[in-house]
Amino acid sequence: MIPTNPTFRFNVGARLAMVCLTALLATFVQAQIKGFEQAGTQWTFSEGETKLSGVLYKPEGDGPFPVLLISHGKGGSAAAMASNFAPDLTKKGIVCIAVDYTHARNGTGTAEGASAENIRRAKKTLEIARSLKYVDPSRVAAFGHSMGGFVTVGLVADPEAKIMAAIVSAGGLLPPADFRLRILPPPSESRFPH
Repeated sequence: MIPTNPTFRFNVGARLAMVCLTALLATFVQAQIKGFEQAGTQWTFSEGETKLSGVLYKPEGDGPFPVLLISHGKGGSAAAMASNFAPDLTKKGIVCIAVDYTHARNGTGTAEGASAENIRRAKKTLEIARSLKYVDPSRVAAFGHSMGGFVTVGLVADPEAKIMAAIVSAGGLLPPADFRLRILPPPSESRFPH
């Protein structure tokens, strides 16, 4: 039997409303991933056997900002690759994050390009980025150069990654002998998807 006391009904209704509101707000509040630590632009992630490191550049302000995953080439590093682009991109309001892949200068060298391990690293890096309160998790792009271009193509091919835009620079296979290279002028502006 449910009590008919108005005070009791109000308290139950108020508590139910608070539970629903809390659940609703929890879907909008992003919690930082456990195991993620940042000092300056350097970040690390550790969870069991998984240990990742890279760099993260944030624009001034609270956001939410779009995020760009920057993937380095063979023998490169997250820090070296991101330092070429991130300072200018953050001025345009874009968060830049990069991770060291197995083909990094000091990497394990066990796999290269779009290997399962490197795709896993890229996806975990995006999960970390999307968890940051100043990142808009729906506005995600990827940029890869050389061997990092292979990672970018592999990542974009995975629908779970939810990449909205991608740029591949000097990645891919050599063209056939009869291929004619067409040089295009550089773009007059760069835009990020809204």
